[in-house]
Amino acid sequence: AKVLDGLQGDVLFRTGSAEITPEMANGIHVLAEAVAKSPALKVRVDGYADPRGTADANLKLSEARANAVRDLFLAAGVDEEALEVNAYGKSQSVAADSDGYALERRVRQTLQAQGQNAVAQTGGSGLPKEGSSMVSTPATSLQVNENE
Repeated sequence: AKVLDGLQGDVLFRTGSAEITPEMANGIHVLAEAVAKSPALKVRVDGYADPRGTADANLKLSEARANAVRDLFLAAGVDEEALEVNAYGKSQSVAADSDGYALERRVRQTLQAQGQNAVAQTGGSGLPKEGSSMVSTPATSLQVNENE
């Protein structure tokens, strides 16, 4: 068992898209299975967009991205009450160029321990060591670099 409180991982998206690749979905599924087995863990799912486009369109896009990740957690058996979903659109954008924009098209997942005994039984599922900034399985990663 590992303490996972505060662990974060990002799912990056293509411009204007809320589509999650199969490889990315597999990585989310591994994390979701661990959360489903650990009732003391909650997940905050925060959707973001880069600053291009209207505020309204970007808010809807960031919400669609966050909901796409949420749906994968639900499909893996995570209780809806264990998920907090937020959408920020471009309101928190600080990027100044296309390289920065790519990092803002994301959904950040943050594990939150509820109580003193928040641990996950991973059983060798490939979850990262405590303090890691990226969640990965042996063959996939939740951090993806994309070309625009």
